[in-house]
Amino acid sequence: MIHGVGPFRQTAWHSRPGGSCNEDAAGGGSGWLYVLDGATGLTGGAPVMDAASDAAWLARETARWLDRHLPDSGRTLEDILAEGMDRLRGQWKGPEDTLPSAGIALFRARGAVVEYFGLGDCAASLQKTDGSMDTWEEQALRRLDANALQQAQALAARKGCSLRQAMPGIRDILQAHRALRNTPQGYWILDPTGQGIPHARRAEVPLQECRSLFLCTDGLAQCIGFGLADSLSGLHRRVQRDGLQPLFDQLDAQQQDDLDLQRLPRFKWRDDASGAFCWL
Repeated sequence: MIHGVGPFRQTAWHSRPGGSCNEDAAGGGSGWLYVLDGATGLTGGAPVMDAASDAAWLARETARWLDRHLPDSGRTLEDILAEGMDRLRGQWKGPEDTLPSAGIALFRARGAVVEYFGLGDCAASLQKTDGSMDTWEEQALRRLDANALQQAQALAARKGCSLRQAMPGIRDILQAHRALRNTPQGYWILDPTGQGIPHARRAEVPLQECRSLFLCTDGLAQCIGFGLADSLSGLHRRVQRDGLQPLFDQLDAQQQDDLDLQRLPRFKWRDDASGAFCWL
């Protein structure tokens, strides 16, 4: 938690791995807040830049870059991210088609406004001083994931097995969807090519109208599917009231009681999960 000299106060974030390796990242400061959700290519090859996961490498290095450069309000978010991705592309030692990618959502105070930037399926919400909420969520990738889950459920029904047991059978579908990244027919996301950056969701809200900010990766957004909140706005309000840590603990308990993925259809029993929150 940071109590800085900028407009973001009581800035808090938490990132919890779903397995042996965390492909998420989260961070913040007195004027910025972000979450990252890395995704390694599904080609089945060995990791190139990190022994555990190239997605973890991308999330970790991007987080370090953001911590270093987001305080420079003289630069646009697009310029900061484009330079950071170009730098990582120069370091990449594998084939181009195996580059990892990452969802990102971030807020930054810049002058008299709060900027929002989003790519991929990281969600964001902003509470205004009048109590209303602005929210930003990915739709194209959500539709692709819903389609893949429907096919996995159909496969489980045909085989008479659990959804978890059926998941390996939709690998080709997931690979086909992943191949649509950064195309008009698919979805836009952050990767070292930088191709998705010009297509990000963007917004600016007057600083004086902002009360609190919340960001989460899709792993933490599973709280909504498990009924711990009724919407992204509801999730924001829960974190505002109770803090981040209790929510992670409650999500862990819900996942532990749903080992076969029956109550909440999803790709993994426990995904990496990250959240970030601050008052203004």
